[in-house]
Amino acid sequence: MAAAYAICYPDQPRLGPKDFTGDTARQYLLRSHGFTLGGEPPVSQAEPAPAAEQTVTFNGVSYPLSELSAAASQTLAKLNKTDTTIQQLQQRLAIYQTARSVYAQALSDALPKQAP
Repeated sequence: MAAAYAICYPDQPRLGPKDFTGDTARQYLLRSHGFTLGGEPPVSQAEPAPAAEQTVTFNGVSYPLSELSAAASQTLAKLNKTDTTIQQLQQRLAIYQTARSVYAQALSDALPKQAP
């Protein structure tokens, strides 16, 4: 998530762990794949996620995942999938915007120079 944000918003400050409040499950997933958030020290893949931290924060309120109804859990999964798709699309857009900039520069370099 931090990498996608950095690609989409290269002029903005890097995101760190505190920028992902309440989403420890997603943070753990990223860490378990070898990612670090905001320069924190690498976390061993063998390190389990703290059970007490399995919550989701929505509208400023934290909810334990174990206490969500089946409907809330399904809706949360759909929301997470939608967020992931949006992030993937933003990442693809950033790639295409970068490619466009490179092509525009290459075209500028290839065009005949105009006398002032």
